[in-house]
Amino acid sequence: MTSRLQRLLERARSREGTFWQRRGWAAAAFAETEGQPAVLRQARILERILQEAPAVIGAEELLVGTQPCAPIPAEAPAGPAMVPDIEALRSEEQRRAMRAGVFTSSIKTGHLTPDYPRLLGAGIEGVLDEVQARRARGDAEHAALWEAMEITLRAASGFVSRHADLADGEAATCEDVARREELTAIAGACRQVATGAPRTLHEALQLLWFTYLIQCLENGESTGAFALGRFDQYLCRFWEADLAAGKSREELLELVGYFWVKLNEFTGLQVLNLTIGGSDAGGRDCVNDLSYACLELMAQMRTPVPSLSVRWHERLEPAFFGRAVELSAMGFGQPAFYGDPAARGAMEAAGVASADTADVVPGGC
Repeated sequence: MTSRLQRLLERARSREGTFWQRRGWAAAAFAETEGQPAVLRQARILERILQEAPAVIGAEELLVGTQPCAPIPAEAPAGPAMVPDIEALRSEEQRRAMRAGVFTSSIKTGHLTPDYPRLLGAGIEGVLDEVQARRARGDAEHAALWEAMEITLRAASGFVSRHADLADGEAATCEDVARREELTAIAGACRQVATGAPRTLHEALQLLWFTYLIQCLENGESTGAFALGRFDQYLCRFWEADLAAGKSREELLELVGYFWVKLNEFTGLQVLNLTIGGSDAGGRDCVNDLSYACLELMAQMRTPVPSLSVRWHERLEPAFFGRAVELSAMGFGQPAFYGDPAARGAMEAAGVASADTADVVPGGC
């Protein structure tokens, strides 16, 4: 681990307090949306939070965006107590999954794994185009849901754009040539993913981080135990493309390290699951070079965050499995092992299509 990565990790893990500041913003938006559908009220709360939360670029950072945190003062306001009524918005597929026990909670937050591959492929604007197309069809039953999605996506884009503006402004006044170049790169990455799809690993990690951060900003004052899914699978194409373009493996490993540092910035209980390995829909092994890189990085960082999960199956590459076992033997609790035969079999028994079980992941703790 480089000295820079070590400094950033130490700073991340020394943060104290919570994101209590969101309470006032959420309460104001909640009061202003009295009488509106719950899903629209939630969207407006997140919109207000993303408008008010400060854009921050820490010293030496290459990936930006931070959940504000501070000790809770005695006069801190109370946030709105709102439990959303979302039963009417459930699809029949969701209802079948709940009846089968694939998931059981009707209002639970956290323990979710969004479709990161979809977002990385389409970008915020691409997903927004899909939402607008659905709204244009005049689906009256779900009109509020589509409107809420549009509000949320536009708010997310604006939040990312503010970081691009900040990076541009800091670059313009930065006297250190090397840091000025980094700030320019940060601005370019944020500008790209504010609307478009990422093209490089830097841009992909930046969009992934903003997406994860925004989930947590919406959820509450800490992380909400959201999961990152099959990290080595949906980022592999960016990793391989950058290597082919001449980037060094060490440089890319450092970038992934910066992303993992961001995951360590949250305070309080942290359950941030990240999955590597596993099999595809045809039962073939999915291990790639990024899978190995994740093991290497965890051996260097030796932190409980992210919670690294290895999906095992009988065709798993022996060298990779050996590395994972060696890491586990170091004695700091990483990684956890999950068996594909049992996990995928349980999902199939619950009625999930065999092809879909290929992406089964631990969703939280």
